[in-house]
Amino acid sequence: MTGSERFLFTLANTSMPIILLTIANSDGVHVISKFFKELRLNKDKRLAIASTMDSLLIPIFLTSITTIAAFATLTLSPLEPLFGYGVVIGIGIAWAWFLSSLLLPSVINLKDWNYNSSAITKPSIFEKIINKLGKLF
Repeated sequence: MTGSERFLFTLANTSMPIILLTIANSDGVHVISKFFKELRLNKDKRLAIASTMDSLLIPIFLTSITTIAAFATLTLSPLEPLFGYGVVIGIGIAWAWFLSSLLLPSVINLKDWNYNSSAITKPSIFEKIINKLGKLF
């Protein structure tokens, strides 16, 4: 038990790190992959970051806020252990959004990128497949 009677940590709560890592990782992967795509197009780091965040800030915010709302409903559950689960996951998702939206672009800006690396100059095989599938549909 933690400092509150309604904030219990149980065996069910062991999935919290998995959920938080999955959500935070997917936000970061979207930002990095879009950044590489933008960097490939304009070769300007700051412009690529601005373009990336311009196109991804609202979608990442909306997915984060709806997921926070979904987990916040667990605080209304009659099952006591789910109260703490909903609170911790909600705070964790908000923190992941903050890191993906503010810290990650700043760190990307600080790094010196090798513009000749294959990650920047060539699209990955998955990107090629997705682009071809996108043209079909």
